[in-house]
Amino acid sequence: MITNLMIKKRQFRMKSLPEDLQTPKQNLDEFADVTKRVLDYLPNIVSERIETRDYTILSSVVAGTTKFARPLNNKWYTQNF
Repeated sequence: MITNLMIKKRQFRMKSLPEDLQTPKQNLDEFADVTKRVLDYLPNIVSERIETRDYTILSSVVAGTTKFARPLNNKWYTQNF
């Protein structure tokens, strides 16, 4: 038997980060929430961080394969990770 509490829990289940990134945001608060989740997750996957000129380049090594993130412009982005 499904109770109202079970239905409410399903409605408020937090999406996985990849799902949330693919979902259009309806307002600035939703955008801020997903941005915060990405920035909290980022230190877990960054293997190397290189500062060059006005940019920071982040890379991740998984199973011998290196992947690079889009370079971050240090003039526009404050890093706290």
